Amino acid sequence: MFSIITNDNQLENISGMNSEFPLVVRRINMAKLDVPWHWHEEVEFKYIESGVLRLRTEKDEFLLHAGEACFTNTNIMEMSEAVDRTEDTNVITFVFHPALISGHFQSIIDKKYIKPVLTNRQIKMIRITSETEYGKKICKALPKVQKLYEQENTELQIRNLLSEIWLQLIKEIETQLNSRPADSLRNKDRIRYMLQYIYTHYAEKITLEDIAASANISEREALRTFKKSLDKAPFDYLNEYRLDKARELLETTDLTVTEVAVSTGFSDSAYFGKVFRKYFESTPGNYRKKIRKD
Repeated sequence: MFSIITNDNQLENISGMNSEFPLVVRRINMAKLDVPWHWHEEVEFKYIESGVLRLRTEKDEFLLHAGEACFTNTNIMEMSEAVDRTEDTNVITFVFHPALISGHFQSIIDKKYIKPVLTNRQIKMIRITSETEYGKKICKALPKVQKLYEQENTELQIRNLLSEIWLQLIKEIETQLNSRPADSLRNKDRIRYMLQYIYTHYAEKITLEDIAASANISEREALRTFKKSLDKAPFDYLNEYRLDKARELLETTDLTVTEVAVSTGFSDSAYFGKVFRKYFESTPGNYRKKIRKD
């Protein structure tokens, strides 16, 4: 397993992104990748080549099958995982800065076509299938972008194709928004504040009161918000996050198991070993040996 790279606020650092041509296209086997909750400033399309991918935002969850795609708006917290880890789930991701197709800031394209999408709080993650004319065109065009990306001197072709995809996306969004009510922003803001607190203080002793206070709500409301948004309790999420951080330290450092436990908020190394084994089906020491052997 390996993970995407994020900072302490779970803002993903897009490897390979540059200002000259701000687009990164990657083919990923999600059955071999851990993708925790994260967000990034760039927008993203995903196209499913094989397998079934589960995607979640703070509020929505859906499955994508081979031949389908999705759009994730800027700064939207999301996570994704393969439904079946025993089979390949190949996904092509297209992450790009909107300036790639809008041109300079405050251009007519930016004002009329880009900003209305980026600033619409109802647009988080859009599932795209071949059920509509617009979705069908997007699903056919995305693999073409991937092929062009692997060739040289295709920047203008890629930009033109992404512009056409964006135009179809606008039509698809209008179709979907007309068929569903507006989302409440309250849960989204609350869960983001609480998750940011966990990402910053996970190595410290944290109480439910601390987590709730970060969003200025009661402990009871914090429990309700976590359940509604992430379908788990705050401390279940905190433990999972600590374990993921511990796994990273085991893979990338020579810290002892006890030092890893302390560094990730586990005051008892025996308890750390117990929950690590339950989560990863291996002791911390055996996990490190296996990873380094591989």
